Amino acid sequence: MLRVMLVDDEPPARRSLRQLLAAHDDIEVVAEAASVGQALALMAEVAPHVLFLDVELLDGRGFDVIRAAEHRPELRPLHIVFVTGYSRYAIEAFDVEAMDFLLKPVEPDRLTLTLDRLRRRIGPAPVPDEPAPARARSAPERLLVTLSGQSLYLPLDAIISVLAEGDYSRITIGSGQSYLICRLLGQFAAELPSPPFLRLSRSVIVNIGSIARVVWRDGGRARLHFNDTAPSLELGRAGTRRLRQLSATHAGLGEAPTLHMG
Repeated sequence: MLRVMLVDDEPPARRSLRQLLAAHDDIEVVAEAASVGQALALMAEVAPHVLFLDVELLDGRGFDVIRAAEHRPELRPLHIVFVTGYSRYAIEAFDVEAMDFLLKPVEPDRLTLTLDRLRRRIGPAPVPDEPAPARARSAPERLLVTLSGQSLYLPLDAIISVLAEGDYSRITIGSGQSYLICRLLGQFAAELPSPPFLRLSRSVIVNIGSIARVVWRDGGRARLHFNDTAPSLELGRAGTRRLRQLSATHAGLGEAPTLHMG
């Protein structure tokens, strides 16, 4: 999966590009930023492979992001695709060795060419169903989220799932209560310890330690059951495929439960 970050100070432009990228199964938008400062902070957190970068941002220019990243080894290597409404920046973009230069509004066919170039340069993306590497044992025991101006500390062992809902993510805990958080799912995937949290698809993260029962359904789907108070969760084909792989290899995951078929 190629991890992509969008940097543009216009939300409609980010939304449009994110929708175009969603047509490509091996592309994952892990974060969005509207300024140089936000971009640098998120880059360090989510480690994208590619920046789709506008030139004119709220607090500077896209070139400022590139210059700042050059002095921070943890932010490299990084591939840049400029996305702007001004063709006059093309020469300057290629002077900083950008992979490509797209003019707004971005055409789907033109974006496909750009992604093909990125795949050739970066190499094949990791298989989406490949289990994530284990995190350090020093992972935090609580997850800090912001909701309606309040900071909430959710115990990790209480969280059963995190689901993508557009620009938001919905966290559900064992009591059945859920919280809609203004953060992309990719940011939670980078923060939550794995195991027990595993990303089963582009839109679903599940705490496998909280699964009580799995019902395998026709059509390559499955439904996860947790406890008497938490709602069950229907998985699509991609999530079910990965779950089957995990049920066959769960002994190697250490903290994963035995997955029962129902």
